[in-house]
Formats: sequence, C-alpha cells, structure tokens
Amino acid sequence: MPLLLITSLILVKGLTVVYCNENDAGCKATEESNYSDLLKLIRLEEKLHKHETIIQEQGKQIESLKNRTEEDGATYIRWGRTTCPSGATVVYTGYKAGSYYLHTGGASNPLCLTSKPTWEKFTGKGEKYGAFIYGAEYATYEYSMWYYLQNNDVPCIVCRVPSNDVLMVPGTKICPRPYSLQYKGYLMAGHYSHAAPSEFICVDGDPETINRSYEDKEGYLLYFVQAICGSLSCGPYIENREVTCAVCSFSL
Repeated sequence: MPLLLITSLILVKGLTVVYCNENDAGCKATEESNYSDLLKLIRLEEKLHKHETIIQEQGKQIESLKNRTEEDGATYIRWGRTTCPSGATVVYTGYKAGSYYLHTGGASNPLCLTSKPTWEKFTGKGEKYGAFIYGAEYATYEYSMWYYLQNNDVPCIVCRVPSNDVLMVPGTKICPRPYSLQYKGYLMAGHYSHAAPSEFICVDGDPETINRSYEDKEGYLLYFVQAICGSLSCGPYIENREVTCAVCSFSL
C-alpha cells in the first residue's frame, strides 16, 4: 500500500514514527523499524491492560471475601469473663455449667448456659430420671494467685468476631501467625480422680466471678491442668507446671 509523504512527526506514547516516500529506502527502513516498535508497544499495552483487569478482579474477590467474612463471622466462648475483648461483639452472657463432678453419667462437655432462660412445657415434679446440669465453681484453693476464686461460680460470655475461624491453642499464650489473640489464660478441666468426665477449656487469665455466692455448692468443678512428663515430652513441657492456652482468630 503506497505511503504518502508526511513531513510532520507523529508521537505515540514517546515513540517517534516517521512516514516516508516509498522511494526513500533509508527512510522506509526507519519507518519499518518504528512500525515494529509500535506493534510491540501496542502488544505491551494490551498485556498491561490485561494484567490491570486481573488485578482489579482479584481486588474485587478479596473485598467480597472480606465483606462475607464480616457478615458471617465466627463465635467463641470466653470462659471466666463477663465481657468480650475489643473488636468482638456480645452474642449473649451466661453461666458455665455441666454435669456434677461425682456423677458417672451425664455429658462431659461444659456449656455456656444463657443468663436469660425461657421455658416451654415442664412438669416441675422433681423427677430423677433424666440428665442434670449444674453450675460450675472454681476449685483453685491450692493456688495463691487464684485462691480468692475458690468456690465462686464461673461466668462466661459468647463473643462474635468478623473472622474466618477461631481456635483454642493449648500449651501457649501466643497465637500462631497470622492468627490474632482474642484472649489468653489457663487450661482447666475436672479433677483426674473425679467420676464425671470433663473437657479441657481455656479459662481467661484475668477471671471474674458471678456476684451472688462463694458458698461451696459444688457441681461442675474447674481445676488447673498440669503437665505430667512421660509420653508428654519434657522439655519442652515441664513437670507439674500449669498449662497455658490462647484463643485465636483468623481473618483475611
């Protein structure tokens, strides 16, 4: 296709393109070189545009996941406290409860029983043919740092965080990266010699009590958990030391 002689210069994103008369071989070679550079520039522009589109799409997906996380969130029980940590919202407050420590039956798992119960059908006849649930007490009289808690009832609170998941890490008060700490404390459970089974839970290291009674009513009892060497490696664990714990949350 014949080319017209153009005396002006056309600037395309910093590239100078010169159009020449078809009889001017030197100028034509320069023109072909510039045309090749222009094609390369166009392809580069297309690649950059494609990458920008991909980045924008990935940004939208990340934002969507963040929004979905904030909408869904995750819940956990903060044992031994009546308030949620900063950044978490209260779902409900309650009392730690479970099976009586001397019963051989019943359930092993503790519950955060709501402080605002509602009822449906009931007999109220005091029948003894079912399962029972009792409040929980601290059994910490042998530990000077928590001696004042002895026989006090244990509160709990269910908290919600805008997080993908929440887990309890036993044996440490530090969360693994990239998890964030919700609270730290001590691993606690029922006494090893008691008949009733129990579960390990993470009780807040700055515990509170339910302000109504410190009498010894018993029920579901909480003791510190100590490390025992043997099949449990020492170190890193140390014989008879109280095991710590951390409740951690993860967000995108």
